Amino acid sequence: MPFQYIETNNVLLGTGSTPLLQGSVRAFCSADKPIVAAAPTYATSVQTARRIGAEVREVLVDSKGSIDLDGMAEVAHGAGLVYFCNPNNPTGVATGAPVLEPFCRKMESQSLVFVDEAYNDYVMDKDYRSMVYLVKEGLNVIVTRTFSKIHALAGIRVGYGVAKPEIISRLEPLNTGTINILGLRAAMASLEDDSFQEMSREKNLEAKQTVYE
Repeated sequence: MPFQYIETNNVLLGTGSTPLLQGSVRAFCSADKPIVAAAPTYATSVQTARRIGAEVREVLVDSKGSIDLDGMAEVAHGAGLVYFCNPNNPTGVATGAPVLEPFCRKMESQSLVFVDEAYNDYVMDKDYRSMVYLVKEGLNVIVTRTFSKIHALAGIRVGYGVAKPEIISRLEPLNTGTINILGLRAAMASLEDDSFQEMSREKNLEAKQTVYE
């Protein structure tokens, strides 16, 4: 069961992770506080930044689809938020903890580091690790998850963010949407349903192999 060791004041529920993505940009970015993100990546944060008139600094992924951490660090001066989707959408490439953790530790001293882990349950790479332990250390990091993927609850709209209480408090007024009781009960039940999650993971691997072939 993910994050069962996190205190309740470290968690903010959302109708999926979308309002948490949007709210974080609105809270931490502005005309003089840019967002830094890979290109291509999941578009919600960048789109929100453009809507509010914040500068967008995009760093192209490399020839293998991996996110250029050094390139992002080079352009992150003065940024309000550094967005990192891991594994990245749409490239599908996961960044391992041995390189992502030092990046987060370096960036969090100057910007909020947003780690979007919507697809983490599908990662098979042994070097992959959720960055939620950085939240427990009190770093300026937010990690989000959604029940829309491996739990197959996209239409019910349930997600959550994990961050230190100061960040959660700043995001709460910007958190749009209302989670209904059906969605909450379904999410709670799905966390306990290990067999369904394993089936989803297996089907995903089968479909990926079909695409490769």
